[in-house]
Amino acid sequence: MERITKENQKIGLTFIVFAILLMLLSIIGLRTFTYLIVNAEDAKVPEHTKDVQPNGDGTYTISLDVKGESEKVTPKVNVIVIVDRSGSMGEGSGTSSVTYTATDYNGGWNYQNNLYGKVGDDYVQLTRSSTGYWPNVTYHFYANGTEYTGQRYTRQEANQNRLQATQQAVNNL
Repeated sequence: MERITKENQKIGLTFIVFAILLMLLSIIGLRTFTYLIVNAEDAKVPEHTKDVQPNGDGTYTISLDVKGESEKVTPKVNVIVIVDRSGSMGEGSGTSSVTYTATDYNGGWNYQNNLYGKVGDDYVQLTRSSTGYWPNVTYHFYANGTEYTGQRYTRQEANQNRLQATQQAVNNL
């Protein structure tokens, strides 16, 4: 019978520790491998067709059609906006918003320079001429030299101050 020496004990203990580590790594690796296989099976494969036609000269014509939605990735960006809120931000910015409102023209002079007609997708300022004498005056409206008989609009312009223009620009980001 052979005596167990301290050196033999160290070798045996090292072997046991190594075997336990190998067993743990095998279990972790098996779980990871199983996870990858299961998730690969769950992935959606888009509808597709593949066609291979021989050309008769040793070459082939291959066509591949894939239907489906592309992956939509929205990049995320952190933005810091520093805004001056001093008194000068209340001054005009030089920008404005314009709206056109349908109106019933009553023949008065208050709409003389503020009437527009819609030609295609654009609003065109109308010019006015009259025939007859007061009180039986008839007004005629023209857009680009052509008589305009459609709906008339008034133009309203709202000037923005610097702070409003800045807020709009930040919201449009």
